[in-house]
Amino acid sequence: MSRGAPYLVATLIALAVVAMLLLLVTVEARVARRRRERAASAVRSRWRALLVEVASGEDQGGQAWQVLSQVSPEEWDRLRPAVLAMLGKVRGRPSRDVAGLLHAHGDVASARLALGSSRAGRRAHAARLLGLARDESSLDALRALLADASADVRVVAARGLGLIGDPQAAPDVLAAAGARGAVAGHESGLPAWVAAETLLLLGPKAHAAVAQAIGSPDASVRSVAAQVARHVAYPGAVPLARTCVHFETEPGTRETLLGLLGTLGEEQDVPVLAAYTHPLAPPRLRRAATAALGELASDSSRRILIALLDDDDRSIAVAAGDALAVAGPAGLELLAAARRGRGRPRRVAAAALHLARLREEPSRGVA
Repeated sequence: MSRGAPYLVATLIALAVVAMLLLLVTVEARVARRRRERAASAVRSRWRALLVEVASGEDQGGQAWQVLSQVSPEEWDRLRPAVLAMLGKVRGRPSRDVAGLLHAHGDVASARLALGSSRAGRRAHAARLLGLARDESSLDALRALLADASADVRVVAARGLGLIGDPQAAPDVLAAAGARGAVAGHESGLPAWVAAETLLLLGPKAHAAVAQAIGSPDASVRSVAAQVARHVAYPGAVPLARTCVHFETEPGTRETLLGLLGTLGEEQDVPVLAAYTHPLAPPRLRRAATAALGELASDSSRRILIALLDDDDRSIAVAAGDALAVAGPAGLELLAAARRGRGRPRRVAAAALHLARLREEPSRGVA
């Protein structure tokens, strides 16, 4: 036997012992986790009926709420996740009643203090809880978190503001989406889609601030405002959109403004939209204006679309056919007449009518 053999055997034994210890630790951790899960499940099962009674608004005398407000701290730790999950599903008085349980057990007070924590995870968790609890006294603190150094905290704070639903937060959310909301080390602040989602949650009273932001000097703010205004179909945004569409520097935002004029505009907007169908306009703006003319669905807009069926750019001709197909019965009649003609308009009209029939078939099947 060589001199190194004993050392090799000792090493293998040591590795086997270590592997065994790791296996034991893993098994013990899994057993402990399952015990905790079973204990939490038992607690939730015990109080589920009372929690559902509170969340459904059927706790007229408040007895269920009173019982839940007095559960032990240990049981509350296991019941809290179910309460937070319930808050994401209920609205109105039941939501306030369920949130009252968080107040009763001190969670809201603790979350307010945690907003100043040096740990981003604690700040994000606190902001989420305060948003779910609809804690209006935390509005100023959540607004401040829109400029937090952590992107996760900024997103959670915005969603919390949306859940609370105070429309006065709209200017702060819009600013956070632009350059003013940018944080050191980041090109921008709040992601545009999060800002838009939050503004929609803030409700109709925030629409005026959204419309005003269409004229913001910040391109990111204008983009968010235009998308939200078009989505909620806010008529108050139309006058500013009519002006800003001419000076907008971002093609995507200009497309949205053209769509807004198509959705909410009037006959006076037809010349503006028609100008953007000119061959010298960028193709993406031509397509956006063409679609907007179809949404406007006036006699003058349909006449422009008929002419575009013969456009040299096939994508524009196809867009005009699709726009006529959604421009009401009159648009379909014009397509039928074009199909009886010759050349490119005939082919485009036939394709548009065919697609229109395909779109109608699923709805007929449902009916």
